[in-house]
Amino acid sequence: MATPNFTLMPLACFTDFLRLAGGIPPELYDFIAAAVRKGVPVAGNCSGSFVLAEAGLLAGKRCAVHFTLAGLLRQTFPDITPVTDRPVVVDGNVITCPGGLASIKLAMYLVSNACGESRAHKAFHYLLGDHGFDRQDAIEESDLGMKCGDRRVANAIGLMRQKMYELCSLADIAASVGTSERELSRLFQRHLQVAPGEYWRQIRLKAAKWMVLNSDRSIAQIAYECGFTDCAHLVNWFRRTYHVTPAKLRRSHRELGVR
Repeated sequence: MATPNFTLMPLACFTDFLRLAGGIPPELYDFIAAAVRKGVPVAGNCSGSFVLAEAGLLAGKRCAVHFTLAGLLRQTFPDITPVTDRPVVVDGNVITCPGGLASIKLAMYLVSNACGESRAHKAFHYLLGDHGFDRQDAIEESDLGMKCGDRRVANAIGLMRQKMYELCSLADIAASVGTSERELSRLFQRHLQVAPGEYWRQIRLKAAKWMVLNSDRSIAQIAYECGFTDCAHLVNWFRRTYHVTPAKLRRSHRELGVR
């Protein structure tokens, strides 16, 4: 039986942020929850996000998660919205990161918050980052749709993110938020000036683009993961939106040494 050989510092000592990794025992969940209630930024990195979920601190929130774990997160915690196309997601004072190379973006975000963006740029340079730290590109702090005053729209967008990898119709989404497909279309046009189908496609395309640049999965696998009917369907919409095919974008970025 393991015997603890240290004691935690008082919560008052944690003022800048608290970063979590996996493997934290449940006995510490109350301490973490107290930090969140106090307003301390709490960041879950990689499996640390599952610690936040198990502690009940991600209920109803968005969570950055590696695309290979999105299904497990949805299955285990259905009230959490997985986000697979951003290295950092900020929802209130709870911050999540999928791990891997995205951990660098999390570190730079925390440095930016504590010391300012100029220090974050300097730290990124020391880490041999090629293009500087772009805070807006790195994080998803808000989604205009998720902040929409009409909860049917916000809830529909949450479901779109949750069901991005599933064969699910807009009629199913509308029924789940208590309205009809026709009324949901009116609500999206009124509040976001876009059709719900187009909004959902943009969510899937952003996720696909992130996977193209940050994984070795085939384009066909990415199409399947992001809910497109087939590879050709993804390539067609990808070219229309980004004016380049997924394969060419991946190849050019690797040639430039971006990845």
